[in-house]
Amino acid sequence: MSYENGNATDFLDLLDKVKALAVTEGWTVQRETYDALADTDGELILDGPGLGDDQNIIVAVKTYRNTDLDHFNWELKGARDFNGEAWASLPQQSPSRWLPLWDDTITYWLIVNKQRIAMVAKVSTVYMHLYLGYIDSYASDAEYDYPLLIGGSGTMQVERWSASAVAAYWDITAAGNELRGALWAPALAGTTSISQGNWIYLGTNPGAVKVWPWEVATSIMDDVRDSYGTYPLLPAVVHVNFNSNISGALGELDGVRYTTGFSLGTEDIIQVGAQDHLVAQDAYRNNVFNFCALELA
Repeated sequence: MSYENGNATDFLDLLDKVKALAVTEGWTVQRETYDALADTDGELILDGPGLGDDQNIIVAVKTYRNTDLDHFNWELKGARDFNGEAWASLPQQSPSRWLPLWDDTITYWLIVNKQRIAMVAKVSTVYMHLYLGYIDSYASDAEYDYPLLIGGSGTMQVERWSASAVAAYWDITAAGNELRGALWAPALAGTTSISQGNWIYLGTNPGAVKVWPWEVATSIMDDVRDSYGTYPLLPAVVHVNFNSNISGALGELDGVRYTTGFSLGTEDIIQVGAQDHLVAQDAYRNNVFNFCALELA
């Protein structure tokens, strides 16, 4: 696993940082049409090896700008395969998710391993969250062969970083939550709505993928406190509750955990043994239940 904390000059330079660290971890650049030095927008399609070095985890980023409206954003996608296709033709591609950024200095915390890319990007005083890659599945490979999650912080391509709707993909209680995250669904017997080959949204709607404990944080987890000088780091459990007969936990976000914001602030570090965890709030929100802890290498 590789970790990098630094400053990018703008949203294109930040994409260069992601590409470079991903390559360090064994990801392959399958397609690259943007150019940070020439200030040219375009695509970056990456292929991850997986923890067993035998996967092809396809994630894609496309840059977008509207200078007049101060939009300098990333459009995010996942796909089941790559055979030389451009952005619009990726096979079995996910719906687009988004990451609002800007054309100025971006402080970032970037953590990459062979199966996923996770990042927090600070735009002004707002914290954007990104997740591209596998969750840690509870199922066998035969049961769930492609646990790919695409998560961002925006609800649409044309959205400024300062918009009130901006929120982390794991904050499924925020308005418009189903527009920030998507998961490739496993095969679930008894339904055609959630089946192999479908992408399902993260959110609170019936049939959506939920992320515990943020889904109950406002009513339960706001009472969580530090204890004996240690802050809780709870697993971020990805689960589905499609109907009374079909429900269950699918896995956990890799290296992203829930923690309380009680007597704790964004950019603080929680240390457990020799392992550091970055505390980061959800965009501009700073209630005690609006925080995550990102495992740093």
